[in-house]
Amino acid sequence: MEIKINLITPPDKVNTQGFDLLLIYPSNELLKELQDRLLSKIDCDVNLYLYKQEQDDLELDWLFDVYKFADTVIIDLDFVPYPVRDLVSYFLANSKTYWLTNAENPVYNYINKNKIINIETLENIGGNFV
Repeated sequence: MEIKINLITPPDKVNTQGFDLLLIYPSNELLKELQDRLLSKIDCDVNLYLYKQEQDDLELDWLFDVYKFADTVIIDLDFVPYPVRDLVSYFLANSKTYWLTNAENPVYNYINKNKIINIETLENIGGNFV
């Protein structure tokens, strides 16, 4: 069986069977680790939605729409610019959202316990993702 990984960016959306993963402002390191540790091992189709917009082209409607149907969301808080940063608590209020940051003592722990401590924890996101 051939596995497909669809990379989708704003304003596009796809309606296919598969695991819907939304990445919000991922670092290049995170993208590489996802590719090496997760996407290379999966046995199902994946729709990988990537939101890494410039400030003058935010496509917030797209972001909210995709967030609603995504199975798992990963936010790299160190790279989220304003005004999208103001929306982070909305995303963290849901258990399907995982997040990472290099900040010490982030207050987001009070909202969401799904902090990704290191890259190895990515292998366990989404329950049965891998």
